[in-house]
Amino acid sequence: MKRGEWTKWGLWQIDLAAAAACVVLAGATYLGGIRPLCEKRTAVGEHRRQLNARRKQYSASQATVAGLRRQLEQVRADLSKVRVHLQPLRNQNARVAGITELANECGLKLDNVGIGDPFSAPRYAAVPITLVGRGAYADCVRFLRRLNRLSRDVGVVSLELSDDPGKRGGTCAFEFRLVWHAAPAETPQGQAGAKKSGV
Repeated sequence: MKRGEWTKWGLWQIDLAAAAACVVLAGATYLGGIRPLCEKRTAVGEHRRQLNARRKQYSASQATVAGLRRQLEQVRADLSKVRVHLQPLRNQNARVAGITELANECGLKLDNVGIGDPFSAPRYAAVPITLVGRGAYADCVRFLRRLNRLSRDVGVVSLELSDDPGKRGGTCAFEFRLVWHAAPAETPQGQAGAKKSGV
């Protein structure tokens, strides 16, 4: 090779080496700096979207919680107006006597009054009471209304009314299943046996 050709070939090799070095350097710069930066920017964008979505969920949850708190306060205010003071189980006979007296005042004729076994719940004891008898439909309605108004501690579990179309006089047979809510029992449940009485 001649000297001029060798010089051209040497310069070309240097240019080729420099170009290769630039490519390697550009690749290293992209892989080492630009690509991670792009990935990080993409990840930051995704995190921002998630954060915005969670902020919206949080705001919706806060609105729901505020609404539920308002409802709870309203329920508490309503409960404080109709607070029921439960009597102890030892007043069971007097309570049943009061219910039967109310039935008699309303014009109902009782054939049987049944008192079931008391059972306990965490905040109260309950005594099932069954009233069986006869009376006018209007008297039955009056009894149930007065019972609801005067005795907040007594609930109606079920009622059955039946009428004989062949009979005149407008009376029907009834069976009212009630439950009296009392203060929690102080003695074990097994000591209070079933009590039955007839009227």
